[in-house]
Amino acid sequence: METLDLRDTTLVGFSMGTGEVTRYLGTYGSQRVRKAVLLASVPPFLLKTDDNPEGVDQSVFDEIMAAIVADRPAYLKDFLDNFYNVDKLRPDRISDQAWQMSWNVATAASVAEPRRTSAAVSDQGQLVNQQVTT
Repeated sequence: METLDLRDTTLVGFSMGTGEVTRYLGTYGSQRVRKAVLLASVPPFLLKTDDNPEGVDQSVFDEIMAAIVADRPAYLKDFLDNFYNVDKLRPDRISDQAWQMSWNVATAASVAEPRRTSAAVSDQGQLVNQQVTT
C-alpha cells in the first residue's frame, strides 16, 4: 500500500481471507484503509478452549496441518472439492474448467508462499481487535 501510495482503499476478504484483512489492519493500522469488508468471515477465535467451549477441537486443525504437510496439492484438491460441493454441483453448477482454474491458482499461490497455506490453519485464533469506521 505504501509502495503504490494507495489511500482510502477497501480491503475485502472472503472466508479465511478475512483473517488476512484483519491481520493487515492489526499490523499496519487503518490509516490507508477506508473500508474493510469481511465476507463469510471465520470467527476471530476458532479453537475450542475452556472459555470458548463451542470452538473447533485442536485435533481438527492438527489433521488439516498433517494433510497439508503430507501432500499439499492433494489437500488443495480435497479442499476445493468440498468448497465447491463437486459431488452435487459438478458439472451443472461448477464446470471442470472453473474447478481446475481454482486449483491452478491455489497451487500456484501455495508454491509462491508455502507458509501461507499452513498459516491459514495454524494462525486461527490470532486475529486482532481493530477499529474501523462503519
